[in-house]
Amino acid sequence: MTTYEEIIQKAVNKETEILGEKTALNIANDVKGLEMDEEGEIQKLDGEELEILEDLVQEYQKIGGAVSASLIAREIEDIVDKDMELPDILMERIDSEKIATTV
Repeated sequence: MTTYEEIIQKAVNKETEILGEKTALNIANDVKGLEMDEEGEIQKLDGEELEILEDLVQEYQKIGGAVSASLIAREIEDIVDKDMELPDILMERIDSEKIATTV
């Protein structure tokens, strides 16, 4: 079973590839309830993990635009459990990605 912690870690890893380690980790560390170490690993999640995930994606979108949410969605769609609740901003993109690949 996939955890929100795994999804959050994958989101940070993806944004690290795009924005660079320093920028991606600074953004992640600014999200309330999320603490990352210097190597880019989650040190602490304090609070509602679904909310932390949503806040994280929104913060990355401020820098990278809608493409950030799309890239994160693509990164996690293979590990997300079918009945797992996700922020709308990701769920919409996961659904549209699956539809786009089956047409």
